[in-house]
Amino acid sequence: MRAELKGIHSVDAELESYVPDNDAFCVLVTAQIGTLGSKEADNFNFYVCSPQWLSLQLETDKVVSGRHHFFMSEFDLASLEAYVVKRVRQAEGADWAAIAAKLARWSHWEFEDYAGS
Repeated sequence: MRAELKGIHSVDAELESYVPDNDAFCVLVTAQIGTLGSKEADNFNFYVCSPQWLSLQLETDKVVSGRHHFFMSEFDLASLEAYVVKRVRQAEGADWAAIAAKLARWSHWEFEDYAGS
């Protein structure tokens, strides 16, 4: 079974026209990813940040986790989408749970900690 990127957006910014206010940016991005050929998709969230943002964080925090963070020297939606597509294509599995677990290594899957009822 394979996955595909269905869409990408942000609640923080309009990604198609996003120009950061300064060099120290960090924007939350959501990728909708589902199985190849299906209409359904789950949300996978991550931050896209600049090295300058990281540098500012390290001025107040001794340790900053990189999990769920991608770093770009300048925001470039086409490069970001290409990178996400590449990562999604690498995630194959016997079922959706196996694929989603692989995707959750670099993004926060909306159902990652869901225990069910």
